[in-house]
Amino acid sequence: MQFSNVNLGDESQLGVNARDVHAALEVKSEFSHWISRRIKQCKFEENYDYILVVKKDEQVSGAKYLNEYII
Repeated sequence: MQFSNVNLGDESQLGVNARDVHAALEVKSEFSHWISRRIKQCKFEENYDYILVVKKDEQVSGAKYLNEYII
């Protein structure tokens, strides 16, 4: 896992991509379902507990948008 500096709740903190956590934990469920459940269970707040980054991935069939969660 790669950590990076992020600003959460007016503080600079170390963050990690939730997809890396999902992979490291070897979670069997799909990432989008897993992260949605975790955000709800833990009562995470956007821009305080995590940052949502939408990435555009160009593919032959068209652009695909991925939600990346930095926690």
